[in-house]
Amino acid sequence: LLKRINNELEGTSDFDIVMWVVVSKEVNVDRIQKTVLRRLKSTYYEDKTENQVAIFKALRNKKFVLLIDDLWLRLDLEEIGVPSLSQQTGSKIIFTTRSEKVCAQMKARKKIKINCLAWKNAWDLFKGNVGEVDLETPSEIANLAERVAEECQ
Repeated sequence: LLKRINNELEGTSDFDIVMWVVVSKEVNVDRIQKTVLRRLKSTYYEDKTENQVAIFKALRNKKFVLLIDDLWLRLDLEEIGVPSLSQQTGSKIIFTTRSEKVCAQMKARKKIKINCLAWKNAWDLFKGNVGEVDLETPSEIANLAERVAEECQ
């Protein structure tokens, strides 16, 4: 979902910079900083604090949108180097999570709940994205594919 939003926003002039970061279960500040700096076309340093300062300086006067995908735990945006939104008029931070608790910890201003897909819709979505693999005949791949599609429900 956020990848699609990223692609659509990159094609507009509404924001100076659009950044998309996938976090997953383990929050890795170094990896997040590296992704943001790559998008900013800035130098990556071995020191987290230098990266934090570089990100802050690059974003503080920009109208940006930061898309944070698959957040499982609270993420300290200041530690990453992201300026506070009170200092940034018009900038946005959008994140996806499965947890209401994370929404509260991140002080989400607006929450949009997206319900799970029905099995048939999840399976059709999966098949539409897999390509030419034959999923209709019983096989280990087909069984694995069904388990993956169940995660989309």
